[in-house]
Amino acid sequence: MKTRLSIGAGIAFLALSSSASAQTAAVAPCITEAEVSAMVRYAMPEAIAASRVSCAAILTNDGYFATGGDDLQTRYAVGKDAAWPEAKTALLKLAGGSEDKDVASLAELPDDAVRPLVDALIQQKLVESIKPKSCSSIERMVKALSPLEPSELGDLAGVIASLALTDEKPRVCAAGEE
Repeated sequence: MKTRLSIGAGIAFLALSSSASAQTAAVAPCITEAEVSAMVRYAMPEAIAASRVSCAAILTNDGYFATGGDDLQTRYAVGKDAAWPEAKTALLKLAGGSEDKDVASLAELPDDAVRPLVDALIQQKLVESIKPKSCSSIERMVKALSPLEPSELGDLAGVIASLALTDEKPRVCAAGEE
């Protein structure tokens, strides 16, 4: 269940989970539903790729990832560029915001230098976290969610996160809070 939630609702949180734990004791700003949505829309192509790589030896050649994975990954990649600015804002919040000098330095780097690093980190963290016994469940979940447009999946993830993660660190803003 944890792996499925991370892929469906909070995939991008994994990208900077190690940095997020280093936040200062000060109350960090919450991540908005829209920012969660942007992170999911940005990270989904990498999440799909990581799932396919992690599960390739386990899943069948006629399953959804083998037969529809390329098309889904391509369809979700279309909105990735548009999602980046808001996803970056959220990722910087997760990493500690402007109070952290390293994060502030990262924020100053050009996007074309940062994005490949974020993409690689998303894939690496997900490949490490996907357990073989979860592969068939992940494939079924992705297939069930595949009719959703990227914006719809992102919005769904934002709402789920705002309901489930209001007391977590990093914290997702409750509805109406920003």
